Amino acid sequence: MFPEDQLRLALAILASIPISVLLYKLPSAAIRKYFSIIIGTYLQYYVYGHEFWLSFAIHFLIYSIVVAKGRKCGFIVLLTAIALLSIYHVYRMIVDYGGWTLDVSTILMGNVCKYSLFAFSYEDGEKTD
Repeated sequence: MFPEDQLRLALAILASIPISVLLYKLPSAAIRKYFSIIIGTYLQYYVYGHEFWLSFAIHFLIYSIVVAKGRKCGFIVLLTAIALLSIYHVYRMIVDYGGWTLDVSTILMGNVCKYSLFAFSYEDGEKTD
């Protein structure tokens, strides 16, 4: 029927519906924040296994670049995110060439867009019209 990795992804997506209702009912912002961090991390681990840490490591690296470069970080963040995604794709081609298994690159591809949008928006915030 479904491969195991795709079934885990479908179950995690379905589980996020009642979890989101529960999140809406939580009384304070602090509780919602910690609940989101814990449940989101667990769902990532459930779907992607031990590879989920890579997403957190890249978040930390991108944040460090933004802090270090300040408002001139847009192009550097873009190149870093694309380079890291490319390195991961080459790694997957070496390890699992032609495979159809679901891996953390689904998160990384979406994050390249998010990182670039954030960095260029932050950079544009300094410019005057």
